[in-house]
Parts: sequence; C-alpha cells; structure tokens
Amino acid sequence: ISKKPDKAIPKVSTRQMEDIRLCYLNASQILRHFWMCFPITDTSTEEKISRMVDSLNKFRVTVLRDMNMKLSIPEQVLIKSINEQIDLAIDAHKQWLTKKTRR
Repeated sequence: ISKKPDKAIPKVSTRQMEDIRLCYLNASQILRHFWMCFPITDTSTEEKISRMVDSLNKFRVTVLRDMNMKLSIPEQVLIKSINEQIDLAIDAHKQWLTKKTRR
C-alpha cells in the first residue's frame, strides 16, 4: 500500500515547539472564558465578554504577531488554528452585538 504524504508538518526546534504549546495553552484559556459567557444574560456577563474580546485582540497583536516573526512562513501553519479560533470568537461577539442592537 502506497502512502501519499500529507502536507508536511514543518520541523521546529524543541524551544519553538514549547513556545507554540504555550501559545495554544494561553489562547485556550482566554477562549474558554469567552465561550463560558454564552448565553449572555446580564450586564456583568456583557462586560466580561467585552474584556475577553479585548484580551483576544491583544493576544493576537502581541503574542501571535511575535510568534509569527519567530517562525518561517511554512512553520506559521502550526499556529494558524489559533487565529481561526480567535476569528470565530470575535465573529460570535459581533453577531451577538448585532442581535442586541436590533432589539
């Protein structure tokens, strides 16, 4: 049986892999708190989710940008899903804001 090679997973150093792992852990913590706010039922939850969105944006601008600078273009695929998860969360917040303003 001939195996077709999947897209090659880039080889990174042990240090880079640890940095990527920590990046995933930190993003997961913020995202977990974000998703726990749904459904938004009161003003304190609204405020908390707004803080989470701010945190996600800051995380993207600081941590992910720095990580992208440390990785080669092929290696950046290793953190692509973090950006996608943040996009999903921010889009959910935007949708909620749109629904809220329609009421």
